[in-house]
Amino acid sequence: MSFPRLSLLLLFLFASLAGAARAQTLLFPDFAATPGLSLNAAQVVNGAVLLAQNQQDRSGSVFTTSQYAIGGFSAAFEFRISSPGGTNDGTAAGADGLAFVIQRAGATALGGSGEGMGYGARGGTPGIANSIAVEFDTFQNSWDPNSNHLGIDANGSLTSLATANIATAFDSGAKWSVWVDYNGSVLEIRASTDGVRPTLATLSRTMDIASTIGGTSAYLGFTAGTGSAFGTHEVLSFAFSDTYLSGGIAAVPEPSTYALLALGLGLVSVRLWRRRRS
Repeated sequence: MSFPRLSLLLLFLFASLAGAARAQTLLFPDFAATPGLSLNAAQVVNGAVLLAQNQQDRSGSVFTTSQYAIGGFSAAFEFRISSPGGTNDGTAAGADGLAFVIQRAGATALGGSGEGMGYGARGGTPGIANSIAVEFDTFQNSWDPNSNHLGIDANGSLTSLATANIATAFDSGAKWSVWVDYNGSVLEIRASTDGVRPTLATLSRTMDIASTIGGTSAYLGFTAGTGSAFGTHEVLSFAFSDTYLSGGIAAVPEPSTYALLALGLGLVSVRLWRRRRS
């Protein structure tokens, strides 16, 4: 699964079309250009956002500089964690993981390194309050079920509200494709390494996101961190619609067509994602 490369002109055209449809949307097929994003101890390398490199005690984040409605939404992104090393947690070396974060703390929000994954507290650095996070955890701490799991966190706490053990290591260097969908009451996460959206959710939880974070709009982005163990944590692409799409963010059929906005019964269908095996 990958996006065709967009020029800034086409990106702004897409934003204009989305605005006309009264929906807020984001489309970053890569991060060669980063309009509307704040990079916090992170950098763009070869078109990807490098949140934390394979060195000890690093953390970084990237967030939108504007808030987006989160009453019901669909998001999709790709990430890669590679070159694990350092301390072994009893299963393997490498740490600590990456998180997709929805938060109201601000565009420059950044939590602690290590087990904080740039989201939670560590070493006197507080966690990101007024937030929820979907974590892709690669190191087993005392509160974790194992050394490779998916979790839903809230308000900077590293003790997940729900978790799912994942057999394939997140830090194997494979490209992971993720879909996060919220219909206003149930948050669903799907993840795969073949670029195909799974039929069943990998992890889900009933929750009121607006009540949890204290508002109906939020900054969107990603965090990551390393500690005594480490790895290279990159976000490769990101798409978001503030309208819930029951089938998730789907596909652009051709590189020359960058957005198809279908209006019906007051719902906006944003078809952004190229679905293919890669």
